[in-house]
Amino acid sequence: MINADPKGNAYYILAYQYIAARLNLLNGCDTASIQTVFDQASALLLQYTPAEINALKLSNPLRTQFILLATSLNSFNTGKMGPGYCKSDGALPAIVVAAGPDCIANFVLPQVLSIDMCHEVKLVKAMVETYGPVIFAYDTLTGYWISQDLIRLALRPEPYRVVLEAIDDCYNVGRDTCSILVIDNIAPTVVAHSGLTLELPGKIGWLSASQIDNNSSDNCGVNLVLARRVDWVNHWPDFCDSTRFYDQTPELDTIWCKYVQPNQAISEFEAYYATTIQNFGLMMNPCGLLMYQSWYYDLCKYATVDCKGSLNEADFKEAYGMIHPETNVDLVSQIGGGWADKVPFTCADACDSVTVELLVMDFWCNWSTSWTKVLVEDKTDATVMAEVSPNVMLTCLTYNRDSIYTLTGVSDSLPLADILFAADTGNLEAQAILDQALGGYQKAWIGPANQLVDLEGNVIDPQISFTDRGICECNPAVVQVRYYNLDSMKYLTKDSIVMICETTEETQMINQGIVAVNCNDNTYCIQDFTYDLDDCGLGTITREFKIWKSCGNEIPDTIKKQQVITLVNTCDLNKYMFDLPQDTVINGCTPVFDPLGSGNVVGDADPNRTGGPVYTFEKDCRSIATAHDDKVLTLLLPTGQCYAIIRTWYLADWCVIGNQPNWWMQPALVVDSFTQIIVLLDTVAPTCEIEIQGVLNDTVSVGTCPRGDLNVTFVTFDTCGTKEYGFRLDTLSNPPLQRAFGGTTLFGDIRDTMPVQILNVIPGRYRLVVTIEDHCGNIGECIDSFVAVCDVNSQAGMVEHHLEQPTSLSYEPGKTPIDEPGAFDIESLRFQDFKPSFELYQNRPNPFRANTVVGFDLPDADRVRLTVFDIQGRQLKVIEGSYTKGYNEIELDAKDLRVTGVLYYQLETTGYTATRRMIVTP
Repeated sequence: MINADPKGNAYYILAYQYIAARLNLLNGCDTASIQTVFDQASALLLQYTPAEINALKLSNPLRTQFILLATSLNSFNTGKMGPGYCKSDGALPAIVVAAGPDCIANFVLPQVLSIDMCHEVKLVKAMVETYGPVIFAYDTLTGYWISQDLIRLALRPEPYRVVLEAIDDCYNVGRDTCSILVIDNIAPTVVAHSGLTLELPGKIGWLSASQIDNNSSDNCGVNLVLARRVDWVNHWPDFCDSTRFYDQTPELDTIWCKYVQPNQAISEFEAYYATTIQNFGLMMNPCGLLMYQSWYYDLCKYATVDCKGSLNEADFKEAYGMIHPETNVDLVSQIGGGWADKVPFTCADACDSVTVELLVMDFWCNWSTSWTKVLVEDKTDATVMAEVSPNVMLTCLTYNRDSIYTLTGVSDSLPLADILFAADTGNLEAQAILDQALGGYQKAWIGPANQLVDLEGNVIDPQISFTDRGICECNPAVVQVRYYNLDSMKYLTKDSIVMICETTEETQMINQGIVAVNCNDNTYCIQDFTYDLDDCGLGTITREFKIWKSCGNEIPDTIKKQQVITLVNTCDLNKYMFDLPQDTVINGCTPVFDPLGSGNVVGDADPNRTGGPVYTFEKDCRSIATAHDDKVLTLLLPTGQCYAIIRTWYLADWCVIGNQPNWWMQPALVVDSFTQIIVLLDTVAPTCEIEIQGVLNDTVSVGTCPRGDLNVTFVTFDTCGTKEYGFRLDTLSNPPLQRAFGGTTLFGDIRDTMPVQILNVIPGRYRLVVTIEDHCGNIGECIDSFVAVCDVNSQAGMVEHHLEQPTSLSYEPGKTPIDEPGAFDIESLRFQDFKPSFELYQNRPNPFRANTVVGFDLPDADRVRLTVFDIQGRQLKVIEGSYTKGYNEIELDAKDLRVTGVLYYQLETTGYTATRRMIVTP
């Protein structure tokens, strides 16, 4: 650098003077008067490069600062400032005196030693700049020239020039030139206002140091009045976001520094701090340099110690001093950073007191501090810029069913109803979800483009969309419908227009509520809930929003707004929302009417058996009401149908009609209706039993020969009642001959008994056939075969005979058939074994209440399956097993069947199947 040609480069000009001053320092020259200039020059030479300074214009303040510092150092190096060469001549040394409280130094010049080798010194005097001459008197005791004059010199930046003259007897004059530097070493008296209050005008507010200062003073005048927050580092949004490597000591201790530039600041007050630091560096006085160094000491300390954690505070201080030997590390560490002309406050400080520190520095960089507290207030009223939609209509279906919301701590997704319930209990997360779904009041600020923005600066959308997925929609459709036609007495199908009801979705736009605020934390918005819902869940839910601003120490003005949520069903109740009972044909007798007098049919046609409407639409806010009335038509038709019930169903919603008795009789209350046709069809023939008096082994004595009387009892059973019966007695001849017949009308009871006496029966082989008919034209028949004999040797006893135990009669070839009149030969009649054939007999007893026996014949031993089922075909009992050739029996217990009424039993073998009917009585 010494060999470089300056060519007007201010960097080199300052560097030459700086090197010369360093050499004077090494030679022992006192640099107290020039230390601040020396330190400032040292900092600038480290901060910039020759190329950067050479590129500046001549008028640039930074270049001017380099030239002025070089001029000051040149004055020191040439003796115009400071002790110069006075000390080397042994004459009057440079004098440094301190100014008093009035900023004036009062002092006496030091004694002077004057020697003349040839003559005596006659006079010694001093000419003090701005003061005048000072005459010294010789002190014979000490040999020094002494002055008693009290000199008063005011404080000024430049030293006062002093010219000493000594005159001998020959009027020879000896001179020396020194200077007197008046310094100020009295720190200022700092007084800060107490009880300061700042009302934030926006997100950031500023309080100037002069507003914090309460007439602080200094004996020679105040140079700088600065202030800072005590928590200035923690108040930075992210102090560690832009730390950079700064330097490294010979011991390899690394120093990091926070990098701050106005055009790269992350916040408004960071940009202000960056400008402040830059201005301190450009100040043309030592105190500006001191503040600049203090700022950077703290920026590096916090970055190294707190952000990087590479050194502790003591090690950092030592390392920083090694890198900057020209810096008074003790002094700058005491002052620190954060100082500026004004102090920033933000919304985070609202409703709180912030401790600030005031620094006052005089022109000689003496300084003092004082602390005070500033109460930060935000009195800007919260203003409703947009209101939430006052009315929102939701389907009850979406409200209760649409489980699309999640809540912390709940594993399952929730519907809006559960979210609103949680919000009503004070759950803030649930309230936020409700705000996102149906709108709420959001805090906002006025953005740069005069737009409403959120806390992150995003423009707020004034509307939100809500999708209601429970909209009911019914559309016509043509479908084939199966119905029962009473004219043809058949099931028919036809094309019919029906309504298909289903749910769809619909999106509605909901206005957001927006509240313009200054600070976020001290603006409050709560919501209360009021329910006005009926038992079905229809009605309104009112959200009342209460908005106010407070620091908690005053009664706030509260803004109240409402949103009414109305829960509805979007389509009326109709029959197409039901699974409707179909027209049906049932096996039954005459209609049984309700004993309570409603006029409706019960029994086999009771809705519990024939079905009723079942609501199948998705769950909504309804309470279904159904009722019916019956009209009965008599159908005496050849097909066997007896009655038709025209059942009209009525539908309504309890939530609409309320508790109305006999509401189905009031057309205005009925929402919809439909007709169901129920046909009572009795297709089961009556059954009967023949009891022949005196039968024994299929032989019955009719009394004395040649003819006698036959006593018979007919027992009939029909669930719908027997209308009439008839009988005939035929011979078992080929062709058969009818020997007797008869019949009568019965009482129509379920069970009838008819004793009959057939007169003048001659011996022979007979078949008795009984035919019975019910009221619907169903005909049943029972047959019994027997041999009638006359009692030759003894009177025949009375033996009960059952149809289910048949015996086969056969006659030897060549014999005259016993059924021919006059040809009866008792000797020729004998019982023979016969080859069994397959036969399923009527159960006995029938009807039965407890137990019954089913008898059957098998032509060979076989595997048998007996199945009992009801008239709908449902299996009630299955018995399987292996049985022998000939007659077999199976006993059934009514308890196993668990039903009453008409049942069917079917017997299945390897090659045969037969079915009969049985009746279980209550």
